[in-house]
Amino acid sequence: MHASPQPVARRLALIALALGLAVAGCLYQVFLASEPINDRFMNVVWGREILSGRLPVRDFFEAGEPLSEVLSAAAEAVVGYRLLSEALVGGLAVGTSVWLVFWVTHGLTRSAAPSLLAAALVVFAGTRSYSYPKVLIYAGAAALIWKYVNRPSRAWLMGLACWTGVAFLWRHDHGVYVALATAATVAVVHGRTRTTITRLLQAGMVALLVTGPYLAWVQVHRGLLNYWADGMVVMQSEFNDNPPILLPPWPLRHLSDVVGFQAPAAFAPVIGLRWSPSSTPVEREASMRAFDVIDATASGPDAVTGTLLDPSPQNIRGLLNDPSVADTEGLNRSTSSIPWTSWGPLDRARFRYKSLRVRPFPAFDDAERAGEVAKWIFMTLAVGTLCWACWPRRVRNAGTVPDRMTLGLIAGLLAVSMPGLLRLPLSTYSADAVALPAILAIWTLWTLWQRAARSSRAMRVAARLAVVVCAGLLVFSITAVGLFERRFRLLMADDAWSHAWSELITTPPIALETDEPANSTAGLARYVHACTSPDASLLVLAFAPDLQYYADRRLASRHLLLGPGRWTSESDQAASLDTLRRSAPPIVIAGRPFYDQEFPTLYPLLADYIRAEYRAQGEILDHKDHRYTVFTRNAVAPVRTDPEHGWPCFTPAGTR
Repeated sequence: MHASPQPVARRLALIALALGLAVAGCLYQVFLASEPINDRFMNVVWGREILSGRLPVRDFFEAGEPLSEVLSAAAEAVVGYRLLSEALVGGLAVGTSVWLVFWVTHGLTRSAAPSLLAAALVVFAGTRSYSYPKVLIYAGAAALIWKYVNRPSRAWLMGLACWTGVAFLWRHDHGVYVALATAATVAVVHGRTRTTITRLLQAGMVALLVTGPYLAWVQVHRGLLNYWADGMVVMQSEFNDNPPILLPPWPLRHLSDVVGFQAPAAFAPVIGLRWSPSSTPVEREASMRAFDVIDATASGPDAVTGTLLDPSPQNIRGLLNDPSVADTEGLNRSTSSIPWTSWGPLDRARFRYKSLRVRPFPAFDDAERAGEVAKWIFMTLAVGTLCWACWPRRVRNAGTVPDRMTLGLIAGLLAVSMPGLLRLPLSTYSADAVALPAILAIWTLWTLWQRAARSSRAMRVAARLAVVVCAGLLVFSITAVGLFERRFRLLMADDAWSHAWSELITTPPIALETDEPANSTAGLARYVHACTSPDASLLVLAFAPDLQYYADRRLASRHLLLGPGRWTSESDQAASLDTLRRSAPPIVIAGRPFYDQEFPTLYPLLADYIRAEYRAQGEILDHKDHRYTVFTRNAVAPVRTDPEHGWPCFTPAGTR
């Protein structure tokens, strides 16, 4: 007999669905990698150092994330020194996480719809490009826990143990959390038996084999005790800057926080106006007031883009005939109307009918409040699922035991990892921790939805209404934290992908920033790139990895990160100073007021060296009110003057 084709076809359809969502998540994450987030440049810079022969711990200080740096270096070796390298790593990681969350949720719910929603939450969260390990590590851990609980073989044990080691190399605290989850998994599955002890020893040995080479490297070049002390100081510094929080105040306190109406202006047509050269600013302002044009922004010489609040033919005709207006964009002159191509039917309907402008959870316009709700949801899921899984009960269906074990273990991993993952601001960190809550939340909602079918009609309606409300709260909080609506609008713009692609593939990096003003970090990077040789190094005394990246120059010292707890001991300063003397960067860029206030106290050896060997040439105040001072080396004679800034150059014109 032949097997029915239906299960095979269904399985193929599920695979196609999961794969399609994973690819969408990957591409979306690649797009997000083009966003101007400063931290995304750190691994790119460290990856370049590795490719140049400088290795973590031995040659530069790093924050306990060696695998991220090695993966960045590997990607750069393939695609070059461009942001595309980091975008591909992050995109593949998030795409894989989406795939894993889909299949774990499907294994627990046996249904495609909840699995699709759980995986979509990972996409909606839009984790920061450099935070991809926080998503992949926990999605992978959940998948391996699920597999081991259902099939406790040595092969899956080795997978869990290897993943523990990999998590440790990605970031050491992740390794600790996954190790605790691995130990709990073995103990829960095998109970108080000899097998538990044997399997734990085996898992520990495998994890040690994975991490052992790196630990040996650390012992040789730093010493494990010193490295441990470094990690504790760095962690304390991180917790001082971004402290953990058990539970924030519940942010939805009024009905207006839960439901509201958007203003018609949110859906009004956007038009362009080109002013008559003879019109005055006063006349232009009067015209916009008279014809209800608001939120005007300059779009070129004598041109603005604004929102038209009154799209009636009479108002448009008056605007077209206004003597201050030379030309328009987005208006049909012959019919005095807005073309359907520039103002779609949905926006027209929502502009006209208030009932279509209902907005759930308007409080989530503030992403921090959405993050606070997400923290409440995550904490409730962790504690509630743990209590449910551990509650003593009579087993009526042996088939449900593995699911209960899996859910309890996933909840336990969420509980132990939350203090390290969910810190302030919650609007930033909630998106990184979404993988485990997505599985738990969707399983919970799906189970309640199904069980409601066995209740009376009134109870069924009430229960399912509660499920819909809770699902909405979950989805809207995650999409708000992930800025999904704004990012999706950007993604749908005509030139979105071309602009993002240009940002990701341009090399040398500074080539994309030629239009940026001189008083910007891009202007500083342009100066360094134009006035130093390609084999020169650069010392940046500020948290500005973007400057290091765009300047396209090597690290001059062991420090990319500076500040309290960032390798400030006398021995670390001496080691960094030795590297600085050997690299002898012709240019140093210092951020103010850090250079004047904290730097001399934290790094006196480096400060004395800079004062003795370098002289200030000038400073800039960028558009974010960051002040930078440029220093040049006394011992190096300039060969020309930079025409953009008037500062010394150390290479002939045209040399890169």
